[in-house]
Amino acid sequence: MKTKDLWDVLEILERGYDCSRSKRKANVLERCIRRGNSVFKAVAVDLEDYFLLIHFGKFTYKKR
Repeated sequence: MKTKDLWDVLEILERGYDCSRSKRKANVLERCIRRGNSVFKAVAVDLEDYFLLIHFGKFTYKKR
């Protein structure tokens, strides 16, 4: 397994899809991207000058 860094988080925030499970504030981004059997999630707050990463996680995709 490759270690993820901030460049990977940036890619998720730019190219990922919206995957919020609950309502978030207007300035909070929650994005996911699928890589094989895994889903990577990044949650960041837009503070106008920069983004503050508040959560990064990996979980297994389950087809329902």
